[in-house]
Amino acid sequence: MSFAFKNWKTFRTQMQREGITVAKFEFVYYQCQFGMIYSLEQNVFWVAKRGTQSAFPIYLDWYHASVILDNEPYRQLAVCKDEVFDLTKPYNPFDFLKKLDEHIGTHPTLQRATAADFHSVARNAISDEDKIYFQRFMPHAPGTRHVTGANIAKVRKILGNTIAEFCKENNVSVAFTDQPSEKSFAMIENPKKVLEEQDED
Repeated sequence: MSFAFKNWKTFRTQMQREGITVAKFEFVYYQCQFGMIYSLEQNVFWVAKRGTQSAFPIYLDWYHASVILDNEPYRQLAVCKDEVFDLTKPYNPFDFLKKLDEHIGTHPTLQRATAADFHSVARNAISDEDKIYFQRFMPHAPGTRHVTGANIAKVRKILGNTIAEFCKENNVSVAFTDQPSEKSFAMIENPKKVLEEQDED
C-alpha cells in the first residue's frame, strides 16, 4: 500500500521556519510512546518505541510512504491497541500512519538535544551496560558536540546497522534506559545475553 501524508508540507515548513534540519519529537499511539526523528534531507521518519529494542524507518517519496504490510515492526503495532498479536496475520499500518499524519499537522514541539541533555544521561548512576532499551533520540545542534563512536556501536548492536548509519551521518545520539516499557514489541528473556552473543559474532 502507499500512504499519502497530508500534513507533510506543513511539517517540513515548520522545521524550516524553526531552522531545524533533523528534528526529534514525541508521538503517542494508543498505549505506546514513540521517540520520532525526521530528516529534511533524507525525507525519512525514524520510529523507536520507548522501552524496547525495536525501531524502524518510514521512507518517503515526496509525501508518499510505501508500506509493506507484513513488515515485522508494523505488525507489532497491534500491541499498542491491545489487539491480539498474531505473527501469522499482517497488521495494516494505515491507522498508525494516519495518526502520525494528524500529529505532525498539529505543529508538535520540535527539539534538538542540548549538551545538558547529553550530560544528564551520562551522569545517571545506572551502569551503561544495563541500559539496553531505547529511550530517546538526541540530535546535536551544529557546532555543539558529536555523537560518540561508543554510542554508534551500541546503537548498531541494539537497533541495527541502518539506524546506526543514520545516526552517524546526522550526528544523532541515542539515549538508552534500563527500564523496559510495559508493552514490548519483542519478548526477550535475557537482553544482556543477546548483546553478549552479538559481541561474539
